[in-house]
Amino acid sequence: MSYDDDDNDRPPNPLEGATFASSLLFGWAWPLLKLGSTRPLKEADLPEVHLNDSSGFNRSYMDRIWQQCQQEEKTFSRGLLQDFYKSTLKWQFLLAANSAARIGQAVALGLLMEQFSSSSDEVNNNKNHASNTGYIWSGVMVLCGLIAFPTKQRIFFEMYRKALQFRVGIIAKLYEKILQLSSTSVSATFSLSSGQLANLASNDVERFLQAAVPSLFIIIGPFEAIAILILGIQTIGPVFAIGHVLFLILVPIQFYLGRQFRI
Repeated sequence: MSYDDDDNDRPPNPLEGATFASSLLFGWAWPLLKLGSTRPLKEADLPEVHLNDSSGFNRSYMDRIWQQCQQEEKTFSRGLLQDFYKSTLKWQFLLAANSAARIGQAVALGLLMEQFSSSSDEVNNNKNHASNTGYIWSGVMVLCGLIAFPTKQRIFFEMYRKALQFRVGIIAKLYEKILQLSSTSVSATFSLSSGQLANLASNDVERFLQAAVPSLFIIIGPFEAIAILILGIQTIGPVFAIGHVLFLILVPIQFYLGRQFRI
């Protein structure tokens, strides 16, 4: 059987017809995982590549971003950053819900612990009320956990997938541009060796994978920190703010050290 026959016999990509619940809980991957548990997987068992993940689609996608950057007279890196935040807007809202659920879970845990730390007289006088309140905060904890856990995994998957799309598109565009130039024009225009080109296509674009997930917290992180600061001051007192002051001091130091020791 030829390679083309194997490619034509591939099953369709399960993400294309996945429901919201299947996408959130990764149910679309179960058939392939189940097949792999029964026998070794073959190449023909792997599904078709999703259109949004293909090199041709992402190469054209990079072309559109580059043309838009030329029209608006801005750098390509700025265009990539703006496109990243625009295309991941719905995942930013999901991350906000995830952050709110994790904060709510922590608050519910603290209020539940207060039910056990009450004095014996208070427990005897308000036994029924304390029992009902404990069940309520326990339910809030479970509900927040059901929101926080699956949404976190889904956000991480989509951010990593978006970074891979950028990586594939830039590598495809890089090789397309190099192949359109003659060897003499390349040597005359660029002082770029084959080793430097391989390093650019392998190591440098790997930064997208490293920065994709943390980059969303640039927007959501400050709001989450402010909410935690307000709740912490209300619960513990002004002393809670000392930790946030130390955090604000350490952030620029970490940025500086990261620039000094980056590879």
